[in-house]
Amino acid sequence: MRERFLGGTAPFGWDIVTEPDQKGACLVPNEAQQEAIVDVVEFRRQGLSLRAIAVAMAAKGFGLSHFGVQRII
Repeated sequence: MRERFLGGTAPFGWDIVTEPDQKGACLVPNEAQQEAIVDVVEFRRQGLSLRAIAVAMAAKGFGLSHFGVQRII
């Protein structure tokens, strides 16, 4: 396993970091988004729909669509 990010958009909850002494980039956890993932999972456990979770996350400042919520879950 190469343990490096090969390209594209970083998944929700992660940031792309390029180290000058390494080839390529790697993913590091984004703490605020990682906490938001925990909230999304908890909302789903409570029985909220994907769209309702997306609205709740938008109120917290995270612009997720219901498709984005589905990818997280």
